[in-house]
Amino acid sequence: MNEKILLIQTAFLGDLILTTSFFREVKKKYRNSHLTVVVNKGTESVLEANPYIDGLIPLDKKEFKKSLWKFFSFLWNLRKERYTLCILPHFSFRSTLIGFASGAKVRIGYESAGFSFLLTKKVPRPTRGMHEVEKTFFFVIRQRGIF
Repeated sequence: MNEKILLIQTAFLGDLILTTSFFREVKKKYRNSHLTVVVNKGTESVLEANPYIDGLIPLDKKEFKKSLWKFFSFLWNLRKERYTLCILPHFSFRSTLIGFASGAKVRIGYESAGFSFLLTKKVPRPTRGMHEVEKTFFFVIRQRGIF
């Protein structure tokens, strides 16, 4: 069965760029998967030509703060896609909540993230002495044994 994967990376542009190698690793692991990435609105152009991404969903945080209805509509549309796996390489309460609302049976993220009880698989977050690139690769390595 082909996996329908949702990866939520709503950090700023620099962190998004640091995550690009992770997309390749996901596609290596799940060769016939469909990978959709949720990013901050305005950063999606950086990933438009990425050969490992099948779909991009821009998230307008400012708009959602103005309208709770738009936020719930966004969540409902994600849920309708029936993702099987949700990956959260970004340490974020909002991302964890969106991942849970997606309805994916498997939701992987950092164990110390806000509301990590909403995750089905948790990865320890290295906190000291690591650059963000190293943290992302640590996440990738840990994933190899988890999913």
